Amino acid sequence: MTLNSQSMRADRDVLVPARRSHAVLTAYGPFDAIIDATSSNDEAKHARLKDTFFHLRRNGSYLLQIRRPEDGITCGDDNFAEAVSSAAVDNNGVHLLTNGRPALPKLRYAELDDLLEMRPDIGAFLTRLPELSFPSACDVTANIDRLNRRLLPTITVPSLGLRVYYDSICAPHQVLVARRAVLPDTYRHYTQPKLRNHCLRDVDDRFARYRRSLKPQQILDGEYFYLGSEHPQHFGHVMTEQLSRLWAWDEVKRRYPNARALVSLKKDRTELTMFELAIFQAAGVAPQDLFPVKTAVRVEKLLAAAPMFVNPAYAHPDLTKVWRRVGDALLAAAPLRQYPERIFVARGGTYPNRTCLNGGEVEQVFERSGYVVIYPEDYGLAEQAMMFDRARVVAGYAGSGLFNLIFSRSAKDVVLLTARTYAAPNEYLIASVLGHPLHLIWCEPAQARSAGQARTRFQSDFVFDFERDGGYLSSLLRRLG
Repeated sequence: MTLNSQSMRADRDVLVPARRSHAVLTAYGPFDAIIDATSSNDEAKHARLKDTFFHLRRNGSYLLQIRRPEDGITCGDDNFAEAVSSAAVDNNGVHLLTNGRPALPKLRYAELDDLLEMRPDIGAFLTRLPELSFPSACDVTANIDRLNRRLLPTITVPSLGLRVYYDSICAPHQVLVARRAVLPDTYRHYTQPKLRNHCLRDVDDRFARYRRSLKPQQILDGEYFYLGSEHPQHFGHVMTEQLSRLWAWDEVKRRYPNARALVSLKKDRTELTMFELAIFQAAGVAPQDLFPVKTAVRVEKLLAAAPMFVNPAYAHPDLTKVWRRVGDALLAAAPLRQYPERIFVARGGTYPNRTCLNGGEVEQVFERSGYVVIYPEDYGLAEQAMMFDRARVVAGYAGSGLFNLIFSRSAKDVVLLTARTYAAPNEYLIASVLGHPLHLIWCEPAQARSAGQARTRFQSDFVFDFERDGGYLSSLLRRLG
């Protein structure tokens, strides 16, 4: 591979624009050698070296000349330094570097589509939903209005696609690799500036290494629809991320009648949970079409759909069709009994994070106002769906316990208590497409502002401030009736 100022030449006869460099190098790499023949200044060459070095195979060589050899190679990156197994320089400033630790290129969807155009043997684009923007249908009130600025008044959804990948690897925790490229379907938050998955060790923004073995333990012939998760068998992630890929299931079965759904298992589990079976079956995936795995597998044809729900970026309005399909099936199976018109969704002992430390006092306030305190995990999924559908007002602590709101057939007031450091707007995104009015009560985190990492503060326990917000809450409950 030779780089010049306007283009790149790979495999002799392939000339491509430099603006698509990462996709191109991924398509035709890894390379035995890369030569930077540009007349750029040293700073530009250093940046290009960092961007392209990991497109070398193991023991591949990178050749470049810098104008100030006394300055050396200054990429300023420990991962890069660790990967250079040998380096040589002559009197003219020509450097020869050897890559001793290859890495996998990470792709965004736009880069992936470029790659598939160049390498149709890797995969193909099957169908696309257009980009759209719409105003949120959620009216928001809060005790601290300035904190509402993180809730986007206009939701923008990128173009979503269904793609097929040939001979790809599905590894645990939603790591998908095709021809040594990490597919964008690996990333739950793929709209963010940095692509991250906790089972990948990032080398830099464009490359990563898998923390485990990518050696497949099983070869799967035929067609499989990807329904895995970075956090497998977790109720909240099933309800938001996995369920939101099922917009493409009917299209997959139309094209491939024998396709099955590939679902991730935790390493200590041997089968799917009851709630997973209930949700997927209600969504139209027959039990015999579910194929659970917990090791890396190689798949002949892998179908992958971009999700319609990505926190904190967007929820697609057409996702309501999937939710309604699942909700109707669950409600039809719910027991017939009296359901309370006001419920407070509490968090039980199975939730180790984001506990309201004076929750007992808070729940007493709601009970005195006629709310029934419930723990959703104490009920079957169909009964949970009916509880939320029949309730006129739903209150509770932010988190997956409130995600049953997606099954409600009518809009209802939602009272949400959460730490002001918890910035996952799942309930707001749900309400943005279903029209639930949202009444937020921001609480003080137990984790001090100056202490701990961002992740710790994100999951911090919190305290409801009765002195500051007690009057606000009482007034709100009177208004909601």
